[in-house]
Amino acid sequence: MGLSIMTARENPPPPPYDEEGETPSTPGEKYLVALGRRRSSPSRRIFAEQNFYAIPEVAERLKIKEELVRELIRRGELRAYRIGKAYRITDDDIDEYLRSCSTRAERPED
Repeated sequence: MGLSIMTARENPPPPPYDEEGETPSTPGEKYLVALGRRRSSPSRRIFAEQNFYAIPEVAERLKIKEELVRELIRRGELRAYRIGKAYRITDDDIDEYLRSCSTRAERPED
């Protein structure tokens, strides 16, 4: 009447699965899944296809002074992301600002 004790090596637990049913590939990924978090995949990233510009780059692109770019951000007219002490502005945010500055009404296409 011998009882056998199974060790973890003999019978490992099943690997954790993420919400898509895929097994994580790296040890770090396994850790994040165990915590209930997961690294963002390229399809889930908000800014996957965005370029980020600093204030001097935006000023040069719009042909305005850097101080005016800062003022537009302070007033909330130009959306920006603050990373540390620096601001970054995306292509979409610049386009949105330019659309809001348009002097002629947009006409719907026929």
